[in-house]
Amino acid sequence: MSCNPVKHLDLLQAADADNLHVNHSRIDSILVEKMELASGRLIAWENVVETAVIDRLIKLKVDTIGSDRPDLVLERLKVLT
Repeated sequence: MSCNPVKHLDLLQAADADNLHVNHSRIDSILVEKMELASGRLIAWENVVETAVIDRLIKLKVDTIGSDRPDLVLERLKVLT
């Protein structure tokens, strides 16, 4: 996993926002935990269509997964939860 040099929570607060849209490759358990503590919603983007990536994001408990394959996301949710 790559490092996250962007201070996501600072951006969220500066924008007075509730949702944070982050490229799925930058999401890790630390960011998910920080967003939970800030009562924010974490949204993964960049057309997530690979099963392994979808599974990783579901296991991390990301709030929303952006995908051209919502059927696959729903299928994986049923399997993993």
